[in-house]
Amino acid sequence: TVQYVRLGRVSLMYRTLDGSETGYWDAQQKKWVQDNSYADVVRDALGVARKEGAPDLIIVPVPAPTEVRS
Repeated sequence: TVQYVRLGRVSLMYRTLDGSETGYWDAQQKKWVQDNSYADVVRDALGVARKEGAPDLIIVPVPAPTEVRS
C-alpha cells in the first residue's frame, strides 16, 4: 500500500505507508522506479497536501526534456 503525490504533469511519485520505500513513474520506460532519494520531497509534498504546513516551494528532480518529432 502506497501514497501517491502528483505534481501537475511534471512528476508522479509514491511512498509506502511506513516510509521505507519511495519512487517515481518513469514515463519513458513506462515503469515505476524505486529511488529513496525522493523521500524528503514526497514527505514535504504530502504534508502540504494534508495542510499540515504552509504551502512551500518543493524542488523535485525531473528528467531532462526530450525532443519530440512529428
